Amino acid sequence: QDWDMLIPHENCVRIFYSPMPAGFEEALSMTQRAGRMLTAFLWQRGDAAPAKKSIDLNIPEKTTRSKDILGSIGSGHNALFMISKIGSSYDGKQRGDIQFTPKKFAGLSYKGLYVVQDAATRDQADELEASVKALRDAGIIPASNRTDVQKGIFESETGEILADTKKHTLSVVTPRTESLALKPGQSLKGKQLSVLSASVPVTVSAISIDGKEPVASANHLLLFVQTMSVAENAVFSTENFDYEIDCGGMKTVERAGQFKIRLKTEQKKAPKLYALNSLNAFTSFFVRKRKS
Repeated sequence: QDWDMLIPHENCVRIFYSPMPAGFEEALSMTQRAGRMLTAFLWQRGDAAPAKKSIDLNIPEKTTRSKDILGSIGSGHNALFMISKIGSSYDGKQRGDIQFTPKKFAGLSYKGLYVVQDAATRDQADELEASVKALRDAGIIPASNRTDVQKGIFESETGEILADTKKHTLSVVTPRTESLALKPGQSLKGKQLSVLSASVPVTVSAISIDGKEPVASANHLLLFVQTMSVAENAVFSTENFDYEIDCGGMKTVERAGQFKIRLKTEQKKAPKLYALNSLNAFTSFFVRKRKS
């Protein structure tokens, strides 16, 4: 999206301590801090290339005066952020390479103390398919782009980001950072980095920290493995962590797992591995078997 600035939504000052934050992004969460570290490389260092094209979502004045303004633009158009830059305009003037006027908005449902956005409808899915076709026809995305709405696959116009919303996998493959997110029973392949198996949901990243050298030839790489974190002794309703029944104690723990990772490199010598404590918490990994 080529943002000029990113600002985390969190509490800068805390009056009291809660074991695990349960709402907006918080500095105490190891998972959120891990996300920020990836943000530092992919966005701040500029490893992920910004989209060259942009999509203008025109919001007519009549919409701003209706109940729809309380919701958000429906998935028929807001899902396009996974493909290219998006932005909204309110005066009817086209500012992007292509302009859409959304017809569907995500409605709101009252839940007592809060409201939630309604799920996407079949109409919005049809609208999204039409939007993607329009992007292809306008040359915003090439014919080789793998986006397929029916299969739930979205590829950025740069070709660096690929999301499979049905398999719940995400790959970000750039010259200096490769990051793969997947679930147990799956494998995922980047250009240099591959995750062959995982016992728990995980994001595995290989990041060049050797100047401007790419992952393929860098002499120093940061291998980053992130699962999920909760408060020690927390209790959840199911093994899928659906609802938190007891928020647990003071200590934050990270979910353990076993992962089979393959990393191709132009370096000829066997690597030296160091376990780093990058999140101000006890984290370590053990390599059982290492090949060439």
